[in-house]
Amino acid sequence: MDKYPERAAELADALISRLNTADSLQKRFLIKSLGNTASAEYSDDIVEYLNSSDSELRRAAAEALKFMDDKYSEKALSEVLPVESDENVVEAVVKSLSKRELSKETIGTIREIAPKQTNTDSRRIIIDIMGETIKDNPKK
Repeated sequence: MDKYPERAAELADALISRLNTADSLQKRFLIKSLGNTASAEYSDDIVEYLNSSDSELRRAAAEALKFMDDKYSEKALSEVLPVESDENVVEAVVKSLSKRELSKETIGTIREIAPKQTNTDSRRIIIDIMGETIKDNPKK
């Protein structure tokens, strides 16, 4: 058990190196596995896929970032919202954002994109986020 943290880091590094040669399906699983580490150390590697031309990779990256509780991940997710056209990716982004305490800037972005959402699940999650925000921080 003493070698667990060292071994876990080795495995995560191996996942990153595999990303370069993996096909799209494999990349989705590798990205989600990196997210499961919940280590902000791998945020950069995951965030990179938020800008992929493959919507499934963008969705996997958004889902993986829900475990990263750092400002960088929140900012990256927030910046994707106004420009993302795929409803499933938007849903994954708002789901990931709903798992954290959000900055005033991110809440503003969510307010801006809310009226444009047609996906019922995304709208529900946004309503939940806004309701929690009002309840916890009425001035945000």
